Amino acid sequence: MTRKTITLSLTEDEALVLAEAAAKITASEQAGELLDPAELQCLFTLETALERNLPPVLAQRYEADLKAAKKRLRHM
Repeated sequence: MTRKTITLSLTEDEALVLAEAAAKITASEQAGELLDPAELQCLFTLETALERNLPPVLAQRYEADLKAAKKRLRHM
C-alpha cells in the first residue's frame, strides 16, 4: 500500500507557534491520557517536521521570536 503524503504551507510565525504548541502538548503529563497513541505519534511527527525547518529552540532569540510571532498572529 502506497502512503500518500500531504504538504502544508505555513508562515514562519505559524510554524513557530504550532511547533511550540505541539511541544507543550507532547511534554504534558496528560498527553498519554488525552490522546490515542496514534494521535500522539502524529503530533510528534508534526513537531519534528516543524523543528527541522525552524531556527534552533536554544537560539538566543527564540523566546523573543516566539513572543513576536504570537503577537503578529493574534492581530491578523
